[in-house]
Formats: sequence, structure tokens, C-alpha cells
Amino acid sequence: MSDKKTPQEASNIFHSIMKASVKPNKVEAERSLLMQLMENLNNDLIKSIGSNKVELYIENDFILVKLPIDDDFIATNKYLTPIINNSMTKQAANRAAVKITNGKDENILSWGF
Repeated sequence: MSDKKTPQEASNIFHSIMKASVKPNKVEAERSLLMQLMENLNNDLIKSIGSNKVELYIENDFILVKLPIDDDFIATNKYLTPIINNSMTKQAANRAAVKITNGKDENILSWGF
């Protein structure tokens, strides 16, 4: 039995390998960009609120802004939303999303989707 492939089979295998090898690089580039957006957002929040009372993480492709559980979520969310929007707009964020949460309530903001 011969192990030779037709030109179409060889092409399909080649393209499958290329797709698999390119994908992680794209994911890493997007992750790096997300980290930079998060760092800049954190700096803007510290400048605006005067303290670092919120925590920022990356979770499932969101920049997660974690509020203290005892904060009034509605008031804090209303206060932070324009600050976050200005920061992300200033950074020309594209295809980025921020989730504001206190662990039980949440608000998702996105740009470029």
C-alpha cells in the first residue's frame, strides 16, 4: 500500500497545519493587547478615583473590573462606566470588552463588536 497523497490531500494537510500553527500566535497577540489595555485602564482608574479600590483581571477574554462586594453596585457602576469608556476610547480599543462586577451583579461594556 502506498503512502502517497494526491495534490488535493497534500494541500488540505498543509493548510490544516498552517491554521493550527498560526492560531496560537494570533491568540498570544490578542492576549498581549488585552493585557496592555488592562494596564492602561488600571492607570486611568487610579488617576480618576484616587485609589486602587477595584481589582482588574483578564477572565474569558474580558477585562474584569472587580468591585468590593459591599459597594453600591448601581452607583459605582454609573460612576465608573464613563471613566472606563473614556479610557478604552482613548486607547482605540477594538474588539475589547470590560465586565464590571461585584461578584453577583455585572455590567458588560464593549467596543468594536
